[in-house]
Amino acid sequence: MKSNNLELDNLEPDDIEPISFELANGEKIEVKAGEFYEKIDPAYIHRGIKAQRLYAIRVYCMSDSRLRKIDELRDGHECTRASVPYVFEALTEHLSSRDYLEHDDADAFCDWLREVAEEKWGTPEDAAKVLNRLPKINDPDSYDQGEDFLSDED
Repeated sequence: MKSNNLELDNLEPDDIEPISFELANGEKIEVKAGEFYEKIDPAYIHRGIKAQRLYAIRVYCMSDSRLRKIDELRDGHECTRASVPYVFEALTEHLSSRDYLEHDDADAFCDWLREVAEEKWGTPEDAAKVLNRLPKINDPDSYDQGEDFLSDED
């Protein structure tokens, strides 16, 4: 990140610098946030469909002298643009405590990062919470007790 003195609430997702580090197994990891072009199938390109820009956190791994994208957390799917500074703050803390050395490989690190992104974004409400917020029926007997259209009697 550009500065650790920035307040997270005032930090724009575009102000985030890439973070690079090395796992215990020697894999070099780089985590970037920003706008990227989505990857689309070449068949779509031939039909005139163009790649759209999307905001995401991308994880790259340097192995065999090649930098390759290994994971992508997209805005509105695996994270939100507003949660990105918080994800990067958690990543910075993770690196400073050297907990990242516990990851066996890049895939294990990506699993951890996805969990953090979900935690920082929050998980969607489950059905029980939604039902608890719906208005309660105080007098169910006052509702029309007409024919039951789900009746087995026909």
